[in-house]
Amino acid sequence: ENDPDVRQLCIDDDEFADLFQTELVASLVNTSNKASRVGSKGVVKVIDPQRANNGGIILARLKMSYKNMAKAIDCIDETTLALDQIQGIMEYFPTAEEKRALNAYMAQPGRNYATKFDTLCECEKFMVTMMKVKHSKKKIR
Repeated sequence: ENDPDVRQLCIDDDEFADLFQTELVASLVNTSNKASRVGSKGVVKVIDPQRANNGGIILARLKMSYKNMAKAIDCIDETTLALDQIQGIMEYFPTAEEKRALNAYMAQPGRNYATKFDTLCECEKFMVTMMKVKHSKKKIR
């Protein structure tokens, strides 16, 4: 109170609130106590970066939209995805923890769903799309 440096401080309450709320939301997004990370291209990584990178490489080889992959899994369409392709992407179906983290991220207030989806890395986009397919692992087995 009597410190002259403290009296000269100018605190922007709105910016302070934005920063505080961002930290709070970030802690909700990742249940493993690691904040979601924003990559160099502005891509958010909610899941483990190594897993996201490996999944992105596998998924890029398929040259198919995530929506079409999900549809092929949902309809058990063996003509769209070969057995080796299915086995490759099955490893990148979201775990329960990843589902919680992705759902928390997608439920954050502020931006619309499509904008949030676009900020995800490729593997996370696949995971979010596959979360809409009921019993995806059971359908494949």
